[in-house]
Amino acid sequence: MVALRFLEGARALAGELIDSAVEASANDPYLERLVGDGRHCHGYGFALARRVKGSWEVMRARFDASPRLAGEEACHANLRALEEAAGELKALLKRGDEFALILHSRRTGSEPRGVNAGHPFSGEVVLLGQNGPELYEALFSHNGGVRKAELAMLIGLGDPGVYTDSHVLLKFVLSRLEGRPVGELLEGLRGAVTDAAPYALGSLNALAMFVGQSSGPFLFAVGYVTVKEEGKRAYFEPVLVKAEGLSGFVSSTARDVAARRGVRAEFSSRTDGFVAELGPGVVRTVEV
Repeated sequence: MVALRFLEGARALAGELIDSAVEASANDPYLERLVGDGRHCHGYGFALARRVKGSWEVMRARFDASPRLAGEEACHANLRALEEAAGELKALLKRGDEFALILHSRRTGSEPRGVNAGHPFSGEVVLLGQNGPELYEALFSHNGGVRKAELAMLIGLGDPGVYTDSHVLLKFVLSRLEGRPVGELLEGLRGAVTDAAPYALGSLNALAMFVGQSSGPFLFAVGYVTVKEEGKRAYFEPVLVKAEGLSGFVSSTARDVAARRGVRAEFSSRTDGFVAELGPGVVRTVEV
């Protein structure tokens, strides 16, 4: 899982971090120690916002070879597709002068599979801007688990079994943000994470992008690990990254791969719960 907010001068670094995430998806030793297989090969997705000639455009993709393929065949197909998508994504970075990105590769146990179960999920929320209410699209990825039936009950969502737990978590978060001022998104997300924490299974690590009409995208990262077992904490460990013109969030394995590759950026592991607003080279955090 990777989130990046950056200017055109940092696009090469962004490309290196994308490549690090792809390599981590194919061989994650933290995941292998937990489940016996270190591949995040149950589908992938990304959301990219880029500013071109002063205006923002948003591109999204989600993919899972399941249910057309199954087992090892689907796993290999998804990893190949992820590698190809990363190349296409880096090509998209050649145009534009400012960017916001969410990239996610998936590994699930009992949750639904298929393209509609891929991250990032999308939703809509009305927020208060300077000129009154404005509709924002929310794009959301999550690494961890929640007790989705209980969360669904809180927001009146019927038949939660057709949704992944991460999708239910997005709907819960948006229910807590509806009608809030745009300038209070950071505090609003902290409140939503606090409300969701009693239903967390392992981690509430998440990425959220909000795209409206009157401003550029807002990008946030949540680091919140609830599990105590050392191996699982190492897997879920949230990592912030910062360099000139870039800030972001990466998984622990992507950080390790980037360090091995000699990627020139500052990586900061966090053990406390936090919500971070990511700007080009700037990070603003609040504790949860």
